Amino acid sequence: IDKKNSLKSLKKEIKNLGFKKPLIICDKVFIRNSYINSSIKGLKKRYLEFSHEPTYQDLNKEIKEIKKVKNLDCIVGLGGGSTIDFSKGIALLYNNKGSSKNFMGFPENVKKPLPVIAVPTTTSTGSEVVFNAVFTDIKDKIKLGINSEKNYPILSILDTRLIKMAPRNIILQSAIASLLRSIEAYTSVDGNDITRLLALNSFEIFAEAFKSKIWNDNFYKSLQWGCVFSILSLSNSSGGPCGIINYYLSVNYNISQPLAY
Repeated sequence: IDKKNSLKSLKKEIKNLGFKKPLIICDKVFIRNSYINSSIKGLKKRYLEFSHEPTYQDLNKEIKEIKKVKNLDCIVGLGGGSTIDFSKGIALLYNNKGSSKNFMGFPENVKKPLPVIAVPTTTSTGSEVVFNAVFTDIKDKIKLGINSEKNYPILSILDTRLIKMAPRNIILQSAIASLLRSIEAYTSVDGNDITRLLALNSFEIFAEAFKSKIWNDNFYKSLQWGCVFSILSLSNSSGGPCGIINYYLSVNYNISQPLAY
């Protein structure tokens, strides 16, 4: 869904999809935000604070509490990439027994996770349209994630009003990260005509947006779709040096994904 103030349609969409007991996982930074709170009023919420990219240890701790809530039928991830990835991890662990590390990498033969609805508040993750969820093992300094094709979000909501809430430097870092991702995807040796077309489209969207002197709804919408096209291209080709260095900086120095790019 991509329309003005589209977060307002969340409760209606949840109802239309037939879910009766959803859980919203939301960045704690938004706990006092009136627009977000009015949009999710009446829904069960769990506010989490991500001072670093989520870890397998974070997942193990949180899933113990969330499993106490019986009969959940949907997870809504509202926030940055860490929040949406965490929501995917919780969705899978809720219906599967064992430590999160048992599902490290690309697990097979997993039970169907809870459906995930993604509501991104940044323009660098792209997690709202892919199944990948990134997690770090802080003990062994390994970053592989939990990546199951059963974990594609069933719905994504793009709301420019949410992007505007971020600090200006975060908005620019996120946009530049997605721009660089489009370059990596375009030059990937595993790419094809379709992935290169998506990457080129993403690059052109960002290049045009960066010329704008007015940060209006069209500007923020361009950043959102540029991000979507770049991750669709990358996820169907392969990464490059930026992605590799990004992982190293993240695991060893706790540098955020957009800044690392």
